[in-house]
Amino acid sequence: MGKKLEEKLSSIQKIFLLYITGSFRTTPTAALQTITGIMPLHPKAQQEAIFIKIACLRKEIEFEGLSYQPRDYEEKIKSLTIHPSLFNIYSIKIRR
Repeated sequence: MGKKLEEKLSSIQKIFLLYITGSFRTTPTAALQTITGIMPLHPKAQQEAIFIKIACLRKEIEFEGLSYQPRDYEEKIKSLTIHPSLFNIYSIKIRR
């Protein structure tokens, strides 16, 4: 991620951090992130991109010298292949 994009994400995040904390606009962004416990956006964006590539796209990723294999992570459970409205509920006999 480029430096310019990191700065843009940081400036966007700072606006919301100021509203959350009620701090002065001169408070450093890093201090606001520490106070709120909110992670900076650029590492979070990298984390999400890596997760999507591994878990959803099932691609092998190398990040900071470490290799991540899709087979090391659980696959998403497939949803129903039949729509619930197509269930034949009228053929079920109810005993009384």
